Formats: sequence, structure tokens, C-alpha cells
Amino acid sequence: MCALPLFALMLAVGPSPADPPAPAGPETPARVRELEAEVRALKKQVAALELALKRADPVYQSDLVRRFGEARARLKEKPGDAGALTAAREAATELARLPTASHVGWQPLLDTGLLKDGMTPAEAEALLGPPTERRPGRVGWYHNPGHRMHVAPYLSAAEADGRLTGWVLNRR
Repeated sequence: MCALPLFALMLAVGPSPADPPAPAGPETPARVRELEAEVRALKKQVAALELALKRADPVYQSDLVRRFGEARARLKEKPGDAGALTAAREAATELARLPTASHVGWQPLLDTGLLKDGMTPAEAEALLGPPTERRPGRVGWYHNPGHRMHVAPYLSAAEADGRLTGWVLNRR
């Protein structure tokens, strides 16, 4: 038995003939940049998955509804309370991004003025995601995961000249 650890023995002997040669100078920095870019992309994917997992948690969802309700109550007491409006808008925005969004998440966006007449379709998509329906003069978001509901929540707005107006939240 050899008393030297394996890595020390390998250092003493050197690379085997089967080992590929070390890359030449200029290729190494390029490969390092490639690998760093891959790591950044993977970290973004992990963060997105963690956020999706958090949003699927019923306790987190209940907390958002509670926070929105509290901020809305403060706004009713003091309509000009900027802190309450900010808290309500933050909670409403997050509610709209929940996997179970529909009217639970959409109504707070209307209540806080985050969905407002005159906004662009791109601004609405930033809050709601891509529309499920787009036809001349109308854009809509339909929420019926798995087509389980006979009548499901539907949010729509008229579209003219690149602007959305007349927001309506109903069921169809």
C-alpha cells in the first residue's frame, strides 16, 4: 500500500496520456465566461421556481389577501394615505400573479387603480401576463385552469389607438 494520498501520487506522476491536454490560453477565459453565463441562467431559473413554489403556498396567499384587506381598510379611513396605497398596490400586484389569480387578484388591481383607463397593453401584460383573448378592439384575460368551471372569471378592456379603456371584470 502506498502511504501517499491518491491526489499527491497523481501530482508526482503527472497527467496520464489519456488525459486531454489543458486548453491553450485564449480559450480558457472564453469558456469561463460561458460557464459563468450558464450559472447566472441557472440561478435565475432556481429563483423563478422558488417564487412559483412560494406563490402556490396557501398560507402565503392568505397572508396577501389579509395584507390587501388591511391596506384597503386604511385607505377607507384615510383616502390620501400614501403608505396604505403603496401597500395595497404591492399586495394587489402580487395577488394578480398568484396561480389562482382570477377575480381574487384582479379586483384589487382595479380597486387600487393599477389597472386604469389609458394604460398600454404592454403595461397591462406586465401585471396580468399575456392576454388569453385578443380580438379587434378588445383584450381579455380568462381564468379557468383545467376548464373546471362552467362560468369563469373574465377581465377585459376595450383597445383603441394602443390604449386600454373600460375595464370590466365579470364571468362568462
